[in-house]
Amino acid sequence: MTTPSTISDQDRKLRYTLLAFATAPLVPALALAPGLSYGLDPGGWLAGALLFYMWSLMLSVPLALPLYLLFKVLKLVRWWTASLAGAAVGPIAIAAPFGRMPWMWAIFYGAIGAIAGYVFGRIWSCG
Repeated sequence: MTTPSTISDQDRKLRYTLLAFATAPLVPALALAPGLSYGLDPGGWLAGALLFYMWSLMLSVPLALPLYLLFKVLKLVRWWTASLAGAAVGPIAIAAPFGRMPWMWAIFYGAIGAIAGYVFGRIWSCG
């Protein structure tokens, strides 16, 4: 039988996990939107950020969610494992739909993915 505090702990962990999955895509959105909307008004920048947020959120389900579930089973969900996973997922998220890319772009997208993974890990660990 579960006690009320156990249920609220599970609910809290779920809320922080969902918040982490919703917040981590903000990193690539905010990092990439200025390049897309260079010279545009703030409304264009906001539209670019929204576009990249939706793209990142859409890719987090097939790419990041399985890694999270694997790390959860192995009890390895930490900020640094999320950063490493993000560093791997970042270039894959761009290379999968668009094909090959120069190594400098792979490093760039890997760094953005690592920062997004760090954000995910830090938010998740609060739960």
